[in-house]
Amino acid sequence: MVTNVNMVRAIQDAEVVVAQNRNWRVMVGDGHSMAPYFHEGSVLLVDRARFDDLKPGMMVVFRDDEGDLVGHWLVSRIRDHWVTRGVNNKRHDPGFMSRPDYEGVVFGVLHSSGQDAEGLAYAGQLGLPIVLGKSR
Repeated sequence: MVTNVNMVRAIQDAEVVVAQNRNWRVMVGDGHSMAPYFHEGSVLLVDRARFDDLKPGMMVVFRDDEGDLVGHWLVSRIRDHWVTRGVNNKRHDPGFMSRPDYEGVVFGVLHSSGQDAEGLAYAGQLGLPIVLGKSR
């Protein structure tokens, strides 16, 4: 979903929301594997929920085997690891998400009119992490 709100405004609105809870963070979405849930220019609201409370179907942010922050669905739990997958990907992610990789649960997405230089510069000034919807 694309809106007429520019990326800077979407980030500012997200900052107002996350100010309500110290466990919430703002991150910036990029990539296509999670469209239409998030894509380039989306602003993610992420809760540092407990790893033990995760359930299949949740959208989470984690660090993958290549060191990238990725936002994908939880498919199934195998002991202390999770199988993950991008909604548009044909296969599960090659690695598993474990407790040390986990960053949080996406509980909201603010869509913008698209990724732009001003929005990326503003996100960079705030030190906001970029979360990839990685295609496999």
